[in-house]
Amino acid sequence: MLRAHGLTLYEPDDLRDETASPALADFPGLADLRQIATWAVEFLNAPHEQLGRRGPVCPYTRLSMDNNCFLLAWAGDEHDVASISSTVDQYRRWYVELLGQAKGARERLLTILVVLPGLDRADAGPLDALQGRLKDAFVREGLMVGQFHPYCAQSGLWNEDFRP
Repeated sequence: MLRAHGLTLYEPDDLRDETASPALADFPGLADLRQIATWAVEFLNAPHEQLGRRGPVCPYTRLSMDNNCFLLAWAGDEHDVASISSTVDQYRRWYVELLGQAKGARERLLTILVVLPGLDRADAGPLDALQGRLKDAFVREGLMVGQFHPYCAQSGLWNEDFRP
């Protein structure tokens, strides 16, 4: 677990039942973070028949996890696009700071996945619009910002019918 700038980042190992810190026992985002960590392990790290190529859905996730570079953030209180934008920007700045201190694999594999359980899951339009607005600024910095939700219309790179 990392803390700085009033923010917290969790490694998947921080969230496991058998290794979770007692300090996390009353943390309201624990179930959400565990769900997303499980999704990353079971979906992103696994092959998928509709992917259009061999290998896992995301070829970097397992490497990132194995090198302790896969970090999760919980933004459970964020419900509107303005607050989410501000939170994502705070994590972007911290990411750049961490990247500046990184050596070796961490330079290539550092990942922060921000979990936004407060969003309306039936209406992903605001999240997609926000990602579209932020994307160019992230790319200019050599970064990526993606949107992962059940209604994402973004197709996979190797199969336009696959929705990761």
